[in-house]
Amino acid sequence: AAAFNGRPFRRAARAAGDVPAAAEVAFELTYRAPLAPWLSLQGDLQYVLHPGGLRDRADALVGILRWVIEL
Repeated sequence: AAAFNGRPFRRAARAAGDVPAAAEVAFELTYRAPLAPWLSLQGDLQYVLHPGGLRDRADALVGILRWVIEL
């Protein structure tokens, strides 16, 4: 996924002393493993380039693990 920064955002970021990027880009990998007919475990891993649309921020690695119970 990609979110592109508009001119007003880039102007405001520069005024605040930040270095805006052209876009924030996220790569995502997810998998849902069924453990029982009513229970599954889903993992999600995301790597985000230029979080918040700012070039001077370090890239982010985000991971979550979710249990899904279907009633």
